[in-house]
Order: sequence, then structure tokens, then C-alpha cells
Amino acid sequence: MIQTYKSISELRTGAKQACEYFITECKKQGLSDVAITETYRSQARQDELYAQGRTKPGKMVTNAKKSSHTDRYAWDIFFTKTAYSDVSKFDRAGKIARSLGITWGGDFKTITDKPHFEYKNSTFKEPNNMTNTEIARADRLASLAKQAGIISDAELWSRYMTGELKLSGNNLMALFDKVLAQIKNKAQP
Repeated sequence: MIQTYKSISELRTGAKQACEYFITECKKQGLSDVAITETYRSQARQDELYAQGRTKPGKMVTNAKKSSHTDRYAWDIFFTKTAYSDVSKFDRAGKIARSLGITWGGDFKTITDKPHFEYKNSTFKEPNNMTNTEIARADRLASLAKQAGIISDAELWSRYMTGELKLSGNNLMALFDKVLAQIKNKAQP
């Protein structure tokens, strides 16, 4: 059996924030028994799910050979006090997701996937008010700074720049300016 990942920490920075915010909103709106069944999915696990109902026994569960789970942008949920077949809670969660700009699998046109939610290509704006394009830029800047030998932990810096780890706005901008200056200095011959 291939490992199933359930931790929100397995998601990319923007997706992690979107998922945390989504779960919080679900609980605020009365879906207190919401839980994560899967976040990151290896390609081997995706292949296994794709084979189900095709070359392996079971009901077909996906049309996707490649998934937003494998890119760490998606999560699946369930409800601990409700049967999986009770779709009313999934519909309520889907409505919450739509209101947040998170993509819901219940809106998919081919195989409807009500437990599925994803951040990729969504219009979700994190509580720090950054778009996924801005977060991608922060991730890229942190990666470049690490490659240039300016910082040792790109993920930590990215978490600061995207607001996942809190710094005051002035401190964050000072760190950002320092990294840019060091990158420029290292780039000059």
C-alpha cells in the first residue's frame, strides 16, 4: 500500500494557507467535524487511483492521470460524524469554498469529486492578501537567494515573505530589501 499524506504541512505555502482558512471557516459555519483525508499524493498513488475501475478492481474514482494533489495544491475532506454518502455537508463545504475563491471538485464537469478542494488556479487571497502569483514570486526569490548562498533555508524565508510566519510589515520589507541587495551584489562581477 502506498502512503497517504493527511497533513496540511504537506501542501505548498499558498495551498496550506487556503486549506487552513477553509477548515477554520467550515468550523465557524457549523461543520465542526470536518477532517482531512488526503493532501499531498505521490504520482505512484495517483497511478494506483487511476487504475482503480480500469485495470484494478473497484469503482472508478478519478479521470486524472496527473492531479493537483501531486503538485501539493489540493486536499480531500470527510466528516467524522456523518456517513460519506451524506452529501449535504460536502455541498455546504463547497459553498464555503466557492465564497473563498477555492476550487471545489463538486463543480467538476466530468467526475464530480465533492470531497476535493484545490488552491491551484483559484482566486483565493490569503489572509495576508497575497495572490498565488505573488506567493510564487516570493517562493522564487527565496529559491534564488538560497542558490546565491545568501540564505540557508528557502522554505523558511518564503514562509516569512508570504506571511505564513509573522513579521511586522516594516521588518518583512527590510528583510526583502536586504535579500534583493545581496542578490544584486553577488550577481555583479
